[in-house]
Amino acid sequence: MSATILEQQRKIFIGKKSIMSYVLPVMDELAHNGQVALMARGATISRAVDAAEVVKRLGANFEVKSISIDTEKLGEGNEIRNVSTISIVMGLASH
Repeated sequence: MSATILEQQRKIFIGKKSIMSYVLPVMDELAHNGQVALMARGATISRAVDAAEVVKRLGANFEVKSISIDTEKLGEGNEIRNVSTISIVMGLASH
């Protein structure tokens, strides 16, 4: 997925809050703008996937448009480590 597409849509960064804390903002963004990207890295990736699945089940007209995974290098000097990232783009279902 190109960076240009991600810049044109709203991003919601998934953290350590409960899954339902992200579901309502995602559904609200989908209802108003038609597309949103759920962004997560490391241990919160599974929470992003769970939030996307809950949104799909609660909103019959929402679907996952694309999923992209990557690895970022975090830290400096001898403390550089690789951290996995995920971007789940959701939008209105095309029936």
